[in-house]
Amino acid sequence: MKKILETINKIFGGRGIDKKFPFLLWLFKYVFAMTQRDLPITVKTGYGKKLIVSARDAGLGLMLRTRGEYEPLLTDYLQSKVKRGDTVVDIGANVGYFTKQLAGLAGKKGKVIGFEPSDTNWKYLAKNIAGFSNVIIEKIALGDSKGIQKFSEDRANPGENGLSKSGELQVETTTMDNWMKAKRIKNINLIKIDVEGAEVMVLKGAKDMIRNQKKIVVICECNPEALQKLGYTTTDLIKSLQSCGLKVDEIMDERLKMKCNYSTKKLNMMLDESAYVTLIAKGGYAK
Repeated sequence: MKKILETINKIFGGRGIDKKFPFLLWLFKYVFAMTQRDLPITVKTGYGKKLIVSARDAGLGLMLRTRGEYEPLLTDYLQSKVKRGDTVVDIGANVGYFTKQLAGLAGKKGKVIGFEPSDTNWKYLAKNIAGFSNVIIEKIALGDSKGIQKFSEDRANPGENGLSKSGELQVETTTMDNWMKAKRIKNINLIKIDVEGAEVMVLKGAKDMIRNQKKIVVICECNPEALQKLGYTTTDLIKSLQSCGLKVDEIMDERLKMKCNYSTKKLNMMLDESAYVTLIAKGGYAK
């Protein structure tokens, strides 16, 4: 059964099945979750390192097992963008795929800060960044306020864990502005945000920090379905980026293997075909 499921994912994974046939995606994930155990396995990444994931992970873990890569456009972009000595923030660190990549790129003189509230992801994240002295990870969710919020976990794809209006779990939340102020961190070069629809909330709570940077890149997932579950739209997300003093510059579509300059027309065209895209926004207006 394991080999059959892996073969199915290798053939159909990343081809927009989740957008066109959501029931088939749900069925695949359900069967996968019921037939796999939450045991650690080691896989290769798209940037030459190894990563520990759950054998039951039908998202990032399964993509790496069957295709040997995960979000290659974003992976390559980070390889070319992050420099030695940079301070970067990974909001929604998952099991540490990008956190580990960023740690290697920033080097010993740089700093990587990862935020991940999920118990399921945390145990793998901690293992994957072990040995990196330049990484700080916090088991807390970032949002637009400090407190406690409902949280949902996806048994088959822990990459889809996130804040929820109806979640049975609860997690501690704070804002990026408050956390950075408490830690006396003033300068950030790049922020990656992938929080399953809570991106608008994160940006509201990070506005001061972002606007006070001389130069910054913010990479943000745009998933209309996930946004809608928390009461937001794609337009809300674009406005939130702009309210932080950012200009949305580029769009990445991993399924279409396409990267282009941003326009509303191009964004809507891509989202007609794909469940999500990645937005790259740039700012730097502080004196």
